[in-house]
Amino acid sequence: MTDRQLIETSAQELVARQGFAARSEMRQRDLEYLCERIEESAGILISLSTIRRILNGEYNRLPQVATLNAISVYLGYADWQAFKTADR
Repeated sequence: MTDRQLIETSAQELVARQGFAARSEMRQRDLEYLCERIEESAGILISLSTIRRILNGEYNRLPQVATLNAISVYLGYADWQAFKTADR
C-alpha cells in the first residue's frame, strides 16, 4: 500500500472507532471529540482542520509524521511505522 492508501485506511479506522459507518455521518462535535481523544491517548494535539482534511482526503502533501504517529497511537499502534507494517 502507498502512504496515501494507508492514510485513507487510518481515516476509515478513525471513523469506525467513533462508531460511524461513514465520515459524512460525523458532525462538528464528533470531530472535536475525536481530536480530544487523540490528544488524550497520544499527547499530541491535532487541529480540527487537520482531522477534517485527513478524513476527507483533502491534502496535497502527506500529513506531518507527528500527526500520523498520534493517529496511529490512538488506533492502538506504537507509531505510524507500526501502523504501516501491520497486517491488513
